[in-house]
Amino acid sequence: MGILVPEANLPMGITLSNVYMSFTGETIYTAPVVGQYAIKSFYNVYKDQSKYPDTNIRIPISCIVDSIKDRDSYSILYDQLKTMYPGSIDIL
Repeated sequence: MGILVPEANLPMGITLSNVYMSFTGETIYTAPVVGQYAIKSFYNVYKDQSKYPDTNIRIPISCIVDSIKDRDSYSILYDQLKTMYPGSIDIL
C-alpha cells in the first residue's frame, strides 16, 4: 500500500514528479500523550511502485489523534500523508 504523488514538494526543498510514497519496512510508534495519542514513523519516497532501486529518501512524519480505537496507525498516517500531498492517488 502507498500513494502515487504527481508532484511532491518534499520538506527539504526538493520537488519531484510522479513518485511513490510508502511506509514499507518502517516501524510505527504509538504513544499515549495526555488523553491523546502521538503516532510517529518515516515514509520513503521511491521512483515508482516497484520500490526498486531502494531509496535514501526517508522523511519523518507524526500526528496527534484523540483515539486509535476505530483505526489502525497505518491508516492514520496515510491520511496524514495524503493531507501533505493533496493530489495523491491511493495505490493498493
